[in-house]
Amino acid sequence: MVDWDAGTAGADPTFDQSSCGTAVPNFTSADVLAGLKNNAGAGVEWVAGIKHPTFAWDDANIPADYTAVNEAIAAAEKFDKALYSNYAAVEVAIKAVDRTKSKAEQSAVDDMAKAIEDAIAALQYKDADYTKVDAAIAKANALKKNDYKDFSAVEGAVNAVARGKNITEQSEVDAMAKAIEDAIATLVKKPSSGGSSSSGGSSSPNYSVTIPNKTENGTVTVSPRSAEKGDTVTITAKPDSGYQLDDLTVTDKNGKELKLTDKGNGKYTFTMPASKVTVTPTFVKIAQQPTGKTFSDVAKSDWFADAVAYVTDKGLMNGTGRDTFSPSASTTRGMLMTVLARYAGEDTTGGSPWYQKGMEWAKANGVSDGTNPEVNITREQLVTMLYRYAGSPKADGKLDSFSDSASVSSYAADAMQWAVANGIVNGSNGKLNPQNNATRAQVAAILMRFCEMSK
Repeated sequence: MVDWDAGTAGADPTFDQSSCGTAVPNFTSADVLAGLKNNAGAGVEWVAGIKHPTFAWDDANIPADYTAVNEAIAAAEKFDKALYSNYAAVEVAIKAVDRTKSKAEQSAVDDMAKAIEDAIAALQYKDADYTKVDAAIAKANALKKNDYKDFSAVEGAVNAVARGKNITEQSEVDAMAKAIEDAIATLVKKPSSGGSSSSGGSSSPNYSVTIPNKTENGTVTVSPRSAEKGDTVTITAKPDSGYQLDDLTVTDKNGKELKLTDKGNGKYTFTMPASKVTVTPTFVKIAQQPTGKTFSDVAKSDWFADAVAYVTDKGLMNGTGRDTFSPSASTTRGMLMTVLARYAGEDTTGGSPWYQKGMEWAKANGVSDGTNPEVNITREQLVTMLYRYAGSPKADGKLDSFSDSASVSSYAADAMQWAVANGIVNGSNGKLNPQNNATRAQVAAILMRFCEMSK
């Protein structure tokens, strides 16, 4: 109470505090509401909670919760859109997100999240490319089966073609085409019938295909060993371990060099001329980067310089040119499969495509499923392959010190924990960047740490 004469103020001793309401945590309490209604002044009406007009401002001005939208977008960004035929629908759903919605429009925001999730659920892989298969089948169909001793291998390879494969199964489709091509390459023609007669009829002459009695550091075979003019002859060159084919020439009786077609996997073909031919192969030792090998794009002061020297010295990685390493270039999944196969002591030379032997080794040893060998490898895929190579040991590392730890895919979580615990991956600026493509410099550094840890 205020004493105006004395200029003082204080509590009113006659005020009954029991007439005041008690504090409750729930503004919509029926007791509180009843009390307010009973003591409402003239023209005043009390209602429960958000029904009061005051809360209409909150609905219109407080932003909606976009957590579900953000999670859906993050999930979408983990997909490689190059693999899907309808990823555009996901992009459309993401672009349709309106960030201006209020609390009153939460259902519309939830619909945005659902639209992205539905688009992800409907993703379809692109179809595999059957161009090579169709070309091989057309080539087989153009042949006259009765002209050959045994055409069954070609027919079997054609009949084994399975349609409907998707882009992740491209290697299987390419293998179908190769099976047909290989079967065609091994065909042997039936001997020409008929002989010389007074009427002048005669068979087409056969010409010999000569190969060296002995070759150094590899072997070479031909099929057939003699052929008519216009026939296709197949050469198979197989280098010894640690060696590779350096040169292969076929010359006719006049020394003219014939055109060769590389069919892959060490097989080459040429068209037989009207003369005998000579096949000359040359095998050389696979060059390894010597100790102290320098590259024009790797300075001694670069953080990855020691790692580049390490992996090239051990033959795990090679340069990309005479004196370049391309440290900032991306690394493909096939490259890493091949590197790990080399580290395991496998001979990865002579494959077609070049990563074939490394990919087969990776699949056989549970290091990778062998898919997408030509796709760039991410950092989390890199450590996952190393983790599997190491036998998938117990993962004791913690990732919570990295600000983007939540972006590590579930399949790679144990591998990333293991890599961090063993100092194989250190992160950059407090981030793991698991979805980023691994550069050649990063791969070299991680490989060096892994190899040193495995000693």
